[in-house]
Amino acid sequence: MSKNEGLTFEEVNNHVEKHFTTETHAALSAGGTDICSIYTIVRPILVLVSQAIFIPQKWREAVKILIGAIDAICPGH
Repeated sequence: MSKNEGLTFEEVNNHVEKHFTTETHAALSAGGTDICSIYTIVRPILVLVSQAIFIPQKWREAVKILIGAIDAICPGH
């Protein structure tokens, strides 16, 4: 999956299905606070939102800034 450009709904859905398992859900629901583990699952969703033309431009820019900030905290995710 590309890191930022041209993500499709199907690619994002496949990524989430692969990484957000029953075990992952249980661990996070039980108080898991590893932001980078959560971000690994959620990042493609954020990228897709940041590219959605029906979302106002300023909202998309805010999401892109958030992605950049968390990328700095969680390199390689």
